[in-house]
Amino acid sequence: MNGAGSGVAAATAITVQAANPLLQTSVPVFQCAGASCASVPIVLGGDTLVYVSFFGTGIRNRSSMANVAMTINGIGVPVLYAGPAPGFTGLDQVNVALVLSLRGKRESNVVLTVGWAGRQHGHYRCSVTAQPLQLVHDSLPHPHRAARELV
Repeated sequence: MNGAGSGVAAATAITVQAANPLLQTSVPVFQCAGASCASVPIVLGGDTLVYVSFFGTGIRNRSSMANVAMTINGIGVPVLYAGPAPGFTGLDQVNVALVLSLRGKRESNVVLTVGWAGRQHGHYRCSVTAQPLQLVHDSLPHPHRAARELV
């Protein structure tokens, strides 16, 4: 993402086989050439789950998980984790599970809404590719640490 809050999300994603959760595969979320990056489509299928991790700052100060929401192309997706990114001082991450209703979507807007204690909600926006139900997601070291990068 650029400083204006647009561009390809810095994120990671994985697919997990529904029949065998131990079978996990990293999924490319973006591809870079020189100074420019482009999103890479992710295939959403009924037999695999896709988890995406987004990264940004200021998310760890949320008032509660109930005050964290994400939409992709206007469709709500389950937020599994929102807080510090393990191993990266000052970096936060949001892990989400992609839903099958995103199939067939093309380049999509991702909107993260975070409520902080004593403050108003903040909205983070980033673009993510979601083609013929191909969305950008990346691998997760743990099922609850799936998410895509924000900001």
